Amino acid sequence: MTNFKIGQQTCRDGSGSGGSPLEVQIKRAAQEAETRSSANSLLSILEISIDERSEALASGDFRTVSWDFARNLKMQPTLRCRSVDSVLDFIDPLLDSLFLEGRLPFSRTHQGDPWSAALLDGELWDSEPLEDFMRCWHKIAPPLFEVAFLASKSPTYQDPCVFGEELSADRRRKFRLLLAFCYELSGLQPTPGRSFPLPVVKLARLLDSDRRTTGGWLAEAVRRGFLLKTKDSTRPRGQRKGRAAEYRWALETTLDGLQPTNDST
Repeated sequence: MTNFKIGQQTCRDGSGSGGSPLEVQIKRAAQEAETRSSANSLLSILEISIDERSEALASGDFRTVSWDFARNLKMQPTLRCRSVDSVLDFIDPLLDSLFLEGRLPFSRTHQGDPWSAALLDGELWDSEPLEDFMRCWHKIAPPLFEVAFLASKSPTYQDPCVFGEELSADRRRKFRLLLAFCYELSGLQPTPGRSFPLPVVKLARLLDSDRRTTGGWLAEAVRRGFLLKTKDSTRPRGQRKGRAAEYRWALETTLDGLQPTNDST
């Protein structure tokens, strides 16, 4: 999934800044480049949503493209808590730009409305595409596991100096990703300090690791004081029934626990 960059775009036209004409020109060029990048990211998410919807239809699950589009946008850490009006204020100009360039998926069949060109693939709907998107946005809860995993990949989180040279660079990176993921997931809970289940098989899949290694990392995170285990798993090994073990984040802050010391490599 594309990590959608949003929230850093501000008015950069140089008005009231007192900058020279060259500075104003540079700022405008930077703003245009940032807008282009955001438009490309939005188009990528839209295309992924259309593919996911097609797969759902093939398996007998009927839903509109708006459903997958809203869900995938809510997976973006910078969008998940925004109101639908705030999201539309950001998306509308990007859709307009893509529409004028003829790059939206259904531009050839819907030449008068960007939202129809983005979401309406020729089927009859009970509502307009924009209305359907707004309904889906209000109805869909962000998938916490995926949202937290996207946020945990931020370069803000550095490799923790807890293993030293005991692990390879790739394994240190994955352990850092595990810790950052758990911290982000704890922040998405409805109340501070609330525990959350961590299915080892699903977590291993996200980390591109195996179940045994991931389970060992969780145990190490508990031993090192990053996590507290609050409930044991009731799921027999190899079975799907039962509840996964639950944990909660044990540190007051994240960066003190995740940043390496000066002598780390």
